[in-house]
Amino acid sequence: MCTEEHYWSTINQLNDTTVKNLRAKITRETGISHMPLAAASPAFIHPSSFPVDPFHLLFKNIVAFIWDLWTIHSSQSEPIHLSTQKAEMFGKLVASGISTLPPSFCGPVRDPLLKRQSQYKIYEWMALLYWYIITIGIELGMNSSVLQNFSHFMAIFEFAMTIKARSTEDLTNLHQLIKVFLTDFERIYVGIHPEKISRTIGEIGHKIRSKKAPFANLANLIYEKEVMKALLSYYPELQTELGSKKMALFFPRFQSENFFIHIQAILSWEKRSFDPNIPVTRWGKMHVSKKNVLNTQISELHGHPPSRSHRYFEGNDANLVPIFGEAIAFYEIEGLEGNTQQFVVYHPLVDVHCTLNVWRGKWAKDIKVLPISSIVDIVGIWCYNSRVYVLRKHPGLEWLTEEELEKQKEGTQVED
Repeated sequence: MCTEEHYWSTINQLNDTTVKNLRAKITRETGISHMPLAAASPAFIHPSSFPVDPFHLLFKNIVAFIWDLWTIHSSQSEPIHLSTQKAEMFGKLVASGISTLPPSFCGPVRDPLLKRQSQYKIYEWMALLYWYIITIGIELGMNSSVLQNFSHFMAIFEFAMTIKARSTEDLTNLHQLIKVFLTDFERIYVGIHPEKISRTIGEIGHKIRSKKAPFANLANLIYEKEVMKALLSYYPELQTELGSKKMALFFPRFQSENFFIHIQAILSWEKRSFDPNIPVTRWGKMHVSKKNVLNTQISELHGHPPSRSHRYFEGNDANLVPIFGEAIAFYEIEGLEGNTQQFVVYHPLVDVHCTLNVWRGKWAKDIKVLPISSIVDIVGIWCYNSRVYVLRKHPGLEWLTEEELEKQKEGTQVED
């Protein structure tokens, strides 16, 4: 494992020699070619300067760098290499997964192999990191050590981007996880060949020379956007209310077999006998949070189906294993004491287990009932054969603006 002492010793050796061949020999043996400008500048040192926006560093730099290591800057003999055939399949599976990625999460996620050089967005790199690399990598048979190391990387990012109070023990555990990640990363990506450390050295390849709008004022626009982002972090009440009022689509009481099956399931859950005259209201979508709308089968399959489904959710009933399901319909039923109770009838995900920090399972054929109050949030899914992977909304998405996420507007549904 490389150490900071070894790094600075090598930098001093490079600075003390002007012989080109000797410098090349030092770089070949250590993997260190020069000291990056950022490391030499006090402007980069916290807290004198620290990026308000961490996304460029974490996603557009690091995740993109790892993707390039897999697909471009590695040979077929290395365990990290992703063959052209697998990379093409990976890209197709990413692009095809858009139909079950809720539009409230982000915009479309494109094929990284085809669109890597076409301004791949921050949220797209985030989607690869948090939703697709592990899930699709498992199905494509990517190297297990590489995926295990990447799962540590994903867990570190999730911890860092989640806004919540942390204990000293939490930070100690994070520190240990980072050490495990870095040690394994060096073992897998560098091994006994230190020259691989400098297999890619980033540099500015081009500059914006146009003086036409918006490039002439690009620096000011970026500066103003970052100032607004920082201001909203301190004063969230300044945020414009973008959410709409609660939507409830009420449907006529269809006397169908499925309707009675749903009512029977709800009454069985409540341990009540079946009553065909019980007051019941059914509807097809609802807000589970200020910005997220959960659809159901009856709302998405009624009329024109949406191009992107958001009828999958995560629930909680005090078990260690979370509940994941596909919402079929929402019901409101009058209780024994005259009060009303609200439920969701859903298809559950069964055999649920966590693999490399990703939840997966398979769909059950039966239906279950859950109080609406137990719904935590909407989720996306990615399916391969009979296996279903759960795509939770990354906490970092809350830091990005609607423009940066390229969200699609929710279509309005006409009351039936």
